[in-house]
Amino acid sequence: MFNRSRTKGSLVSALYGQFTEYPFSCANRYETDPAWTLYYPTKVFSGDKTVTDDFIGSGYWKRKKRGEIVINSFQSLRQQHKLTGVTAIVQTSIADFCSGPSTKKIYRYKLNFGMYYVFAAGSVQSGTTTLLDQTELTNLRTEVLTKCLADRQKGLANLVESLAELDKTAGMLRAPLENVTKFIRNFKKSRKIINRIHRKGHIAGDIVTFASSEWLRFRYGITPLMADVKAVVKTLRQTWNKQETQLVRSRASGQTYKTSFASGTCGDAPYFAIAYTDSRAQTYSVRSVYYDKYKPTPYNELGFTFHNIAVVAWELTKFSFVVDWFANVGDLLYANVPRVGVESCGGAYTTRDIKTSLIACGGVTDTNGGDGWIFTGSCSDAYQVTDTLTKREPFDVGMSGLVIKNDFRLDHFNRAADAMSLLSQFLSSISFDQQPGVKLGLRNHF
Repeated sequence: MFNRSRTKGSLVSALYGQFTEYPFSCANRYETDPAWTLYYPTKVFSGDKTVTDDFIGSGYWKRKKRGEIVINSFQSLRQQHKLTGVTAIVQTSIADFCSGPSTKKIYRYKLNFGMYYVFAAGSVQSGTTTLLDQTELTNLRTEVLTKCLADRQKGLANLVESLAELDKTAGMLRAPLENVTKFIRNFKKSRKIINRIHRKGHIAGDIVTFASSEWLRFRYGITPLMADVKAVVKTLRQTWNKQETQLVRSRASGQTYKTSFASGTCGDAPYFAIAYTDSRAQTYSVRSVYYDKYKPTPYNELGFTFHNIAVVAWELTKFSFVVDWFANVGDLLYANVPRVGVESCGGAYTTRDIKTSLIACGGVTDTNGGDGWIFTGSCSDAYQVTDTLTKREPFDVGMSGLVIKNDFRLDHFNRAADAMSLLSQFLSSISFDQQPGVKLGLRNHF
């Protein structure tokens, strides 16, 4: 294996401090040339630089010519540094320094002198920082790889599961009429004056139970049934070549992020203080792809495969889909069942770790007016750093694992509605009301 490295762009040290000193002058002592003082950074840069490394194994080009799927490791680090804004602080002496005609002593701070004080204090890091825990990143990577392996040889539908739940499908189609009839009957009872007082809370509960039941029926009953019908129609319209072997890709992705914010002051105590803010963020994403070679058939597309038959018991387990909200149990089972008639060609996953840091200066405050100096002016310095690390690594079927998911997706409408509907159905089932609850009759998992 050898490494091929390439570099594009560069980073240069950025000037971030400069002031001009105008000395005081007296009748017997007069200076005309100002003394210029420059400060160069030790941690501040400007520019855009990318370093790319390819790791290529022996026989790489020969295998590529033969048409093999060859996945090599890859890494790219892009560093973007940008220094903007300007400091314009004027430091003026209050009193003369000698008797007789004189001028006051003045310092004029220019360029990014405010950023000099931010980093000179030693409490602020000029580059980016890692905010996400390494365990969280590893779990996300494992979750994405397991999902990708689980989707291998995935067809348009899973009729194995659908046929196993045929009786529930029939019950689902009958139940809506029963639910509507019961809901209307209960509502009519509540219209009576005597019952209205006693059943005021009951009718509200009936409405919630009815709505949640029909929502779950639509999500986990009617929608999968319509998808199965569309899959059958599409499969029947396709032309199938019994001798054709295709390269099929399975994909999965995931992302997590975290931010932080801090503020403080820095400067030349006890003379003046500069307010600053320190904002940082980290975004980590994973994409994966796996390659297989096999001959697609109508049976594969409709889900009549060995791995679907092997895992159907889990799909028929009550509330197994709720377990899959919080842990990747279903994906782990699918990922570890062998694919019959499939030639595995390997896969690759790509991670992208983006870290950003934005440090900005605010106003300038004179902290001690009695020290003989007055400070006026403004500071709008800002220093932004973005580090983007992209890596690609090969992976195989043995890299799946069980993880507790980082994102339960309860902030998404469908998932939140599912959870609230399930909770409503559960509460109605344990109610002390003697009336029978609304019949759910769902096809999947109920």
